[in-house]
Amino acid sequence: MVERNSLAEIIATNQRALHSLERAIALSSGQFSVVLVCCNYTVLRELILQQLAQRGWGNEKIYKVFVPHNALSLYTPLHSQLIQKPAALMVFGLESVEGIEDLLSSINHVRDEFRKRHLFPMIIWVNDEILQKILRLAPDFASWAATPIRFNMTPGTLLEFMRQETNSLFARVLHYEAVQSQQITNSYSTLEQIWVRSYELRLAIKELQNQGIEIEPELNASLEFVFGIDDYVSDRINAALEHFQQSWQFWQQVEAVEERQEIQPEWENWDVIYNSSSPSPLPLSPRPSLPSPHLPKQGILLLYVGLCYCRLAEQNQTASRQHWQSAKTYFQQCLQTFQAAGRIDLVAEYIGQLAEVLQCLQAWDELQIVAEDALELHQNYGNHIQLACDYGFLANAATQKSRWMQASILAHVALLKLREAQNQGDNYHCLFPLLLAQIYYLTLAKAQEKLNQSAVAKEHLEKAKQELTAALESSEHQYDAHRYIRLLRTLRSLYFEAGCYLEAYVLRQKRRSIEQQYGFRAFIGAGRLQPQRQATNPALMSTSGNSTIALEIVVSGREGDINNLIGRISRADQKLTVIHGPSGVGKSSTVSAGLVPALQNRAIGDQIALPVVLQVYTDWVRELGKVLIEAIPKNLIVTDSNTKQPVYLSSPITIEGILQQLRTNADNDLITVLIFDQFEEFFFGYTDREQKAAFEQFISDCLNISFVKVILSLREDYLHCLLDFKHLSALETVNNNILDKSIRYQLNNFSPDYARSLIHKLTERSQLHLEPALIDALVQDLSAELGEVRPIELQVVGAQLQDERITTLTQYQ
Repeated sequence: MVERNSLAEIIATNQRALHSLERAIALSSGQFSVVLVCCNYTVLRELILQQLAQRGWGNEKIYKVFVPHNALSLYTPLHSQLIQKPAALMVFGLESVEGIEDLLSSINHVRDEFRKRHLFPMIIWVNDEILQKILRLAPDFASWAATPIRFNMTPGTLLEFMRQETNSLFARVLHYEAVQSQQITNSYSTLEQIWVRSYELRLAIKELQNQGIEIEPELNASLEFVFGIDDYVSDRINAALEHFQQSWQFWQQVEAVEERQEIQPEWENWDVIYNSSSPSPLPLSPRPSLPSPHLPKQGILLLYVGLCYCRLAEQNQTASRQHWQSAKTYFQQCLQTFQAAGRIDLVAEYIGQLAEVLQCLQAWDELQIVAEDALELHQNYGNHIQLACDYGFLANAATQKSRWMQASILAHVALLKLREAQNQGDNYHCLFPLLLAQIYYLTLAKAQEKLNQSAVAKEHLEKAKQELTAALESSEHQYDAHRYIRLLRTLRSLYFEAGCYLEAYVLRQKRRSIEQQYGFRAFIGAGRLQPQRQATNPALMSTSGNSTIALEIVVSGREGDINNLIGRISRADQKLTVIHGPSGVGKSSTVSAGLVPALQNRAIGDQIALPVVLQVYTDWVRELGKVLIEAIPKNLIVTDSNTKQPVYLSSPITIEGILQQLRTNADNDLITVLIFDQFEEFFFGYTDREQKAAFEQFISDCLNISFVKVILSLREDYLHCLLDFKHLSALETVNNNILDKSIRYQLNNFSPDYARSLIHKLTERSQLHLEPALIDALVQDLSAELGEVRPIELQVVGAQLQDERITTLTQYQ
């Protein structure tokens, strides 16, 4: 909350700008105009809106629209949300849009549509960064606006704003309110708020520096914590470490000074403090009866230093054990500090982090002690998932010591706790409860097998196998990709030990695919490339998880092919495209890891591209209807073109149903791109002339629907099969020749230079350091037959090198 004196100061400072905004709204009533309002601080914007409401410009006159963070255009969400013409429209949220540059470019392309259909003033709220991008990327649209109206904070209110923000964020991270209600809330939303607000705080610092105003050390230490979170969430781990350590050192010094100045008449022995490096607890050195108020801040900073070392261990396999040891030390200090501060609730919340690290270090004796302590704490301060993890840690420790009866009981209890968590709705995304259940089932089966209970062991093993697919499909790995990969590795090992080699193979392929998507693996092997994903930090829970073009596509020169294909889709005269190339050239990978994510992150004119990929042809109508509905964004409201009412979406199961959905998509400003990947498989399953004719007629009908594009992707040795579509070949849309050069798009193998560059870029990203001589020898061997490198062969051989840790020419030979 802004204090009353500060509020009056802000209003007085911005009185002229407020009057200008009112005047702009009033003068443009009933006609289109653009008003750009520049305001860098959310709290200031809310104050200005309150003032407007008090002056008669409330919600009944001004319609407010918040642009979704994953919006691809501005025109479509605005037009779809407007039910009646308002006196004015205010647009918020551009600073949070992920693909802001593409969105602003699309505004410039369709600016005349705004003027035709929006006969009212549009007030667009931006910060300095977005304003500069509008002027650069949408100059024609921006030319309709007068000089931007700017609202500012005074130096005094900026300092107050920074103190309130940092104190509030610290308090939320430390759950002060939760303690009073005896309910521990997770801090993910708070950390995301820190991540979002860090931009405003950095801007405030810059404004104060420009005015020659210094920031006091305590506020600066709090800001170091905020900027550390910003870097940590964005995976700038070394920078985050520096911020956290600077902040921690300041609060340590403050506590030391206060202890020297404070005179206590008597000292008392506190309760023992937990230290997992010893089988027995260590007594705490005497402390003042009242703990320092700065201890919780120190504890949370120690926690994040430990988390940074965990991330470094995951990023650098060579030095991973050293980093895990550092993480262990900091987590121990963190828990000691929280207990010294009397915050047992925070000890309970974060003790699981220490247990995870001890498991990675295979420190089984220490893990057992920590898990037992965690179990006791979580009885009072935890939930069923945390209890399940505790029993799981104990079961793992018992297994390593061959205590099979104990392991059997503990794994069984862990499963019961997970079931209770499911019944009560406890579900932490980054804990992956279904994968944990898989591990507990297999641990239980292994223990029972050792106890000569083969029938019961087989029953639990079958139960795990039945639920494996669901566990893999439902786990949202973007919330903590590193932990997900560790669980897959453990699960694969357990299945392999149990003799379930097919399941072990599936898990290995899944792990490789996830590692490739997040850039942890240089080569995927014989699998299909997937779009690139950002490894979302567990601290950030509500990101969209949007995928981008895979690095393999970008550095291999395929990005040019992607841009060419998008150019064809953008042209009205290009309705059909046939992608072809030899087997193993990467057609499917180019489609799934390149073209699809590129289309998903782009608006074409004032319309949104909707890529729909079909790869299974056994029942192509049903499968196409299913993937068509799944491709429509969940946040998009699809309306009937006649009634303007929302349409309930369900998978069409007939050809006419699919065609109707394509028409509905066109009416809702969607360009549907139907991609039939591995299309040669259609000819394997459909040899009957009537079946081919039905598909041919369907494609012909699609080409006659506005804003529908069709792409057929197949091996070049099956191109002649397209000639069976005689009616389709006779259409003017395809120039009366389905194999016309203007329709076909060929993909080729890599040149040796491209292959060499690709290997360098992929191994650099995944920290697989191959000797230059090895790379040269590898490219020479792969290109010996054709003078080119087949992508599939490069991936297969590269994956073998990575799995066997072959990094030198000598090892390769």
